[in-house]
Amino acid sequence: MRNPKATSASWCRGHPGRVLGICIAVAGFGLPPALATDIQDHRGVGILTDFRQADEQLRTIFDGTAVINDIGGRASQFAHRDDTRYALVAFPVRGNIKPERIGEPYCRGRLLTPEQTVFEDNLSQQVTDKLVSRNLYKAWRSSGQIVNSKVLTRRIPDKDYAVSLCRVPDEGVTSAPVVIKPADIVATRIAVAGALFANGDFGNAARRYRAIFKDTDNPDMLVNEVISILKSGDLDAGFERDELLQGRLGDVTDTGLLERYDAAMEQAVEAYMAMPETGDTSG
Repeated sequence: MRNPKATSASWCRGHPGRVLGICIAVAGFGLPPALATDIQDHRGVGILTDFRQADEQLRTIFDGTAVINDIGGRASQFAHRDDTRYALVAFPVRGNIKPERIGEPYCRGRLLTPEQTVFEDNLSQQVTDKLVSRNLYKAWRSSGQIVNSKVLTRRIPDKDYAVSLCRVPDEGVTSAPVVIKPADIVATRIAVAGALFANGDFGNAARRYRAIFKDTDNPDMLVNEVISILKSGDLDAGFERDELLQGRLGDVTDTGLLERYDAAMEQAVEAYMAMPETGDTSG
């Protein structure tokens, strides 16, 4: 087998004007994909393909692997050779943002392609709620770890694009489990509902807590639902749902949650008593 470092050094000396090329394959290559718009185009595919095809060793590394058209005009390619993972990505660069800020995390994220493919397949089969799915994905990605990776990023001349090439040895990759447990889904559903509540979206939070209670029969979810309904201002609906809760309060052991419930109920009763009576005002 050829010595890749010697080969790359020779290539770099022979092609001083080509900035990235296989120099990166030795210098370089890991993290979640950068955020992008929902506008999908194929510019990144063309940029990446042309860049890869211009270099013999890059063609060899990525031979037989698919180019993925990612959202936001981006494109990526993953390869696994000789116990080493490689990723090549192309992405648009706008304004004064340094390409490295986008390319490095985007490229490192693609080093987890094998595990990500399995996780996303499991996710699509088990979760239909997009908000829950997105949060599960973020949690999974943040639990993985890539060490001893190398990456190099360069702009494409005369283009509003840049390319990153990255690599990491297999032992430098630690992925979170790709199996999604039902408990993980429930915990994420609760977290999503809690975030909606914290943001003042009490109606949506109440609906999510009700669905979780229906699926789990967890009385804490019923308490949270009642609090959310009352906070939303729908006092009649909150009092009606509280009738069901009265039979389950003895099952709630979270004292902090019960204190929140008592405070919400006290405020709701005061607000209800302060409401003007409506009656027949005709003379």
